[in-house]
Amino acid sequence: MPGDSAQKISQQTFSILLVEDDTRLAEVLCRQINAHEQLSLYVVASGFKDAMRYLRDDYDILVADKGLPDGSGIDLIRALNQREHTKKSVMMTVFSDEASVLEAIDAGVDGYVVKDDPLMLDMLCAVMFDGNPISPSVTKYFLQRLRHQVGQTIELTIREVETLQGLAEGLKYQEIAEHLGLSKHTVPDYIKTLYRKLGVHDRSSAVYVGLRKGIIR
Repeated sequence: MPGDSAQKISQQTFSILLVEDDTRLAEVLCRQINAHEQLSLYVVASGFKDAMRYLRDDYDILVADKGLPDGSGIDLIRALNQREHTKKSVMMTVFSDEASVLEAIDAGVDGYVVKDDPLMLDMLCAVMFDGNPISPSVTKYFLQRLRHQVGQTIELTIREVETLQGLAEGLKYQEIAEHLGLSKHTVPDYIKTLYRKLGVHDRSSAVYVGLRKGIIR
């Protein structure tokens, strides 16, 4: 029943790998995360190298500051997206300038939250339901990038279009492979090429561009 499904969703808890070098802020965030009914803290990493030790672990959301003492949170997200995974990534930072936002988009971030955003924790939950939480102060940069992507001419092969259609229908990689008669190892390659041609880094953005360009229905 619909009510049962909603209750199951509301009871889900999502674990967070938090990457924050400010000790005091990290302590505050840890308390807030653990007090939230749908969030739990997996571990706190104080820098880039520290976080890399946990990158492949079993958690749900990578939440990273951009400015770290030994690297960048954007590079962490880029490293995460270089392998197939089901995790989400959110940039949580004081930087709201255009260059920082566009760099994070290019790295494949799922959300961009400015640290003083009062809805920050709820936005972290939203990313687990295929949302793309963005603080109002940086929304314009995301919209500018999407408008640029939609205006580009995109040439896809028949197989790439079929793969994109499968993504739009919510199929998993294995299901797309079976539907198209492909090896399960081939589909991720098609998807990587799709993302590159569409100028995106995630399923929802790929489907959005595909629909807007009339590539899929």
